[in-house]
Amino acid sequence: MSQECALGRQRALASFQAQLKIMHDNRDGVSAHEVMPIHDMRVASRRLRMALKINREYLPKKARKALNRELRKITRALGRRRELDVMIAMLRAHRDETHALWKRFMDHAIGILEQRQAREARSCAEATTVLESEAFLAANASVVDGLDTRSGCVLDVAREELMEAFDFTREARKWWKRNGDDDDLHEVRIAIKKFRYACEFHKELFGPPMAEHLARLKEAQGCLGEWNECRLLEDMVLILGDAADYQIAQGAPLVAEAYGQRADALEIQFKAQGKAQFSLEARKAFERLLNRPVVDCCVTE
Repeated sequence: MSQECALGRQRALASFQAQLKIMHDNRDGVSAHEVMPIHDMRVASRRLRMALKINREYLPKKARKALNRELRKITRALGRRRELDVMIAMLRAHRDETHALWKRFMDHAIGILEQRQAREARSCAEATTVLESEAFLAANASVVDGLDTRSGCVLDVAREELMEAFDFTREARKWWKRNGDDDDLHEVRIAIKKFRYACEFHKELFGPPMAEHLARLKEAQGCLGEWNECRLLEDMVLILGDAADYQIAQGAPLVAEAYGQRADALEIQFKAQGKAQFSLEARKAFERLLNRPVVDCCVTE
């Protein structure tokens, strides 16, 4: 039996504790329905779920699934509110750049979305309730108590997880290229986000080359993030326009078209990024990166 991987244990615990701290530090802000705390808690819940995934070889399956289930409740609850926050912010940011016809509709849309935003206060309460629940605390304790890093060195675990995430993202992109469907590109966006989180957890193991790789991933993720926001807002604008009075609704098709055109431009931008980052040559380069860690294996047989 292998000895315990001390570095693996240290890194796993640090990854759990860091995200839990972010979530607890933003609890009051979420309760007060503040935009950034809602965003930060939601991101931390996602990152903690990824921390559970990349350390799954070290964790008892039952405890890992129980905590992931509680975290998913928080992610989903805050997602409803976060989506509205982003839409309102985008409309406000672009309002002053437009003429009167657009502004009239945008003011109407912002007002409607703010009403929905206020009604989503319950989702903030739902998230904080889960975070403070006995089920969440028990699941977290079971994960920490069950952590066992004798199954392998963190370097081997990291290589396996990162290549799996790379290949999953690459396949998602290939599927989108074949079909060209927005839903498929959305799946690519999610895959890249998860791949980035995994790379971030392991970046200290692989030094500057991983930092450079992460910078390119962030650029691609940012592109698809804005693409998704524009796509969602385009659909929302058309829905709100259909329900508005004629004088207000006149601006809706123009606003929707502007967001649609921006989404199309971002999709074209990502095509070049995706080709550069997920080609066969890019895969070989990433594999070479993983074979040159900046720390030594800490496990001996």
